Amino acid sequence: MNITIVGTLLGLLMAAIPLYVFYVVGAKSLRTLLLSVVRMLTQMAFASFYLYWLYGHANGWLAALWLLLMVLLTVVLVLPRSRLRPKLMFLPVTGSLLMSTLIVGFYLLTAVLRVDDALSVRWLVPVMGTLLAIEGETCPLLLREYFVGLKRFSSTYYYHLGNGKPWWQAVMPMLRRSFERGFVRLTRQMAPAGLLLLPLLLTGQLLGGVDVLSAAAATVMLILGGLCASVLTLLFVVVVSHRFFIDKRGKLTIDR
Repeated sequence: MNITIVGTLLGLLMAAIPLYVFYVVGAKSLRTLLLSVVRMLTQMAFASFYLYWLYGHANGWLAALWLLLMVLLTVVLVLPRSRLRPKLMFLPVTGSLLMSTLIVGFYLLTAVLRVDDALSVRWLVPVMGTLLAIEGETCPLLLREYFVGLKRFSSTYYYHLGNGKPWWQAVMPMLRRSFERGFVRLTRQMAPAGLLLLPLLLTGQLLGGVDVLSAAAATVMLILGGLCASVLTLLFVVVVSHRFFIDKRGKLTIDR
């Protein structure tokens, strides 16, 4: 595949049809559509240039820096949607997200996909990027349900604590609630999104020369890996954040 500048311009002409139709019918959202198209093209151009530069200067340190930046960006998007206090939860969520992504990512690269060089930019960027994209959608649901349950059902927590159970057993009902309610909402949201995500992942691999069966298997593995990393992120956040929300006597301080 070789797309030239002329081919790119000819491709951009396709945007003229919906814009012209919007103009003819007098749609009031024409300006909004134009701004959305310009914003999307700008984002795609920026992503294309930095990925082109990253792949052109294949370096393990650059790949590590890219991964750290992507984790920070994901955390910035996750915290508001999780309704967590950024000042208090930024470091726990960042560390948990980075740890779970590295564990699942390298497991996929070395044990499942069995690539030759798991640290190369060619493999590290698409695999870790896909995991972070899935985590960016799933982690807010899981984290929000857990911490909402921790505040709403604090009496259940104190009941288990009063019966001599350690804190990690006392928060088990909140974890169960997070998985049950979070994944129910997740499946509802990912059902339509999956119709777009699956073809995109498949198409990218097919264009890269991967055979159909391998591309399909890798796509399923990446989606399962993203869900696994999301669950690990929640568990890591629970373990790390208990020092912020549970004092030495086991009392909740989440509302302070």
